[in-house]
Amino acid sequence: MFMRICNRNVFSNALFASKVLCRNVHMHPRTLESRATLTTLENLKTHAERMKFFSSIINDKNASRNIDIGDLITSKSSEDEVHDVLNQYGNDNSLLTSNFLKKASSIAEKTQSGELASRLREIAANSMMVLSPEVLTNLLWVFVREKNSYDLMAIVSFFPNELSVYLHAFRRLLLTSARTGTNLDTCYFLAEYLLPNLMERRSTYSIAQQRELQKIYFELLLCFAYSYHTKGIKLLLPILYQGKFQSINMTSMDMVIMALCANQELEAAIQLTLYLAKRNFPVNYMLYQEITDRLCFENKPLLALKFFQNFYKGTHTKSTAEFLMPIAESFYKNFKSSTEIEKSLSAFLENAPKPTHAIISRLIMLCSLFSQDLSLILRYFANLRSMKLLTLVDYKIVFQLAFDLRSIELGDAINKESKHLSRSDQLKLRENYIALQILVRKYADAIGNIELLHREGRTISKQLLLFALYSMKTYGTEEDFKLLQSILKRLGYGFLSSSLDSPRPVTYRCLYY
Repeated sequence: MFMRICNRNVFSNALFASKVLCRNVHMHPRTLESRATLTTLENLKTHAERMKFFSSIINDKNASRNIDIGDLITSKSSEDEVHDVLNQYGNDNSLLTSNFLKKASSIAEKTQSGELASRLREIAANSMMVLSPEVLTNLLWVFVREKNSYDLMAIVSFFPNELSVYLHAFRRLLLTSARTGTNLDTCYFLAEYLLPNLMERRSTYSIAQQRELQKIYFELLLCFAYSYHTKGIKLLLPILYQGKFQSINMTSMDMVIMALCANQELEAAIQLTLYLAKRNFPVNYMLYQEITDRLCFENKPLLALKFFQNFYKGTHTKSTAEFLMPIAESFYKNFKSSTEIEKSLSAFLENAPKPTHAIISRLIMLCSLFSQDLSLILRYFANLRSMKLLTLVDYKIVFQLAFDLRSIELGDAINKESKHLSRSDQLKLRENYIALQILVRKYADAIGNIELLHREGRTISKQLLLFALYSMKTYGTEEDFKLLQSILKRLGYGFLSSSLDSPRPVTYRCLYY
């Protein structure tokens, strides 16, 4: 019984296989004719022969049209040969096939023929043919390289849903352009014509497509920013200001602000920072300082101050002296006296909150440093003290004036005034006082204070010790220098003496600007 079932299964399988084989071998006569015709066409070597053979097939009413004009084009066909095919058969919609458009667009892309690509685009539009992504890509790249905005926008308007093709064009271009700054003209062309069109339809795309479009936007911005291409940056920024992006690539924002500042496009840089601040996007505060410095360089201290006042916030407010110094210098250069500067800034102090009051008072003190106006500095110092707004920065400003005036009396007064500061801040002021003693060549007192700081367990700054060594070696007696060397060696700072071989003078400042 088992053998009988097996034999029957084997017989059934063999019968099925034979039927399949016979079905594959047996073809319809029309199919055989089609293959024979196509083989004959492919074996013809010249374009003229292929055209003649194709014409005979078309004109034979009894023959079936089993080939199309796409079969007239080979990988070796020239642009002129494709034009010839179109001249002969381009008006017959029944002959136009996707096979023809695929091959013809490939020839147009390979030869970079704008004329052929435009013709193919127009024929496809007139015949209402649906173009495949491959054909669209071929035509798109010809129009992009030719900077042909008319045909490019015609394709986008006729095929608005082929976003993947358009995004691929951007990715292909930006793959090498974003950080190398190449193909800027092509990037600008796409940013000017294609990108705004896609952004208008952004709401119709999927979330993933919207993210990809947003990513490409910021890559384009980076491409222009790395190359300091102001025209491209200013072309793209209005899209950002429309507020369509929920997140922002801050690297591109930083680079854009730097590029705008470098090209003296301060108005555009300020507008961008205003937008970012309004939307609570964090910006590197050093870029705010860059804009402030540029405004000062252009002799616009009041505008620089307004910008600084609006954006310089947060943890940096208590260390504003170095950042205010360029503004102070710009005021000093643009006004005749400290009195005029004070008068121009008085409007900022009216009904001002405490942080603003501190910044303006500090700015007036810094302006007075340039004119060495001691009375004005002390007046605003006392004003800040009465409002309990004094910081280490304000003490350093007065100490810097004591340095400039070589006034040990002023240094003594500031030292006594600083008892309320923290221990670390008091240490910095004591180091400033020692540096002042060295400046006025009270070397013995300075050495004594250095030893006192060490006995108190304080770490003394190497800058101060190098300044002491250099000053005593250059201006002091040999005994003073050797005494300081021996003391520093005993305190564990002997290695600093080897740093004096440098020909550059060692300086010490309370403020760095």
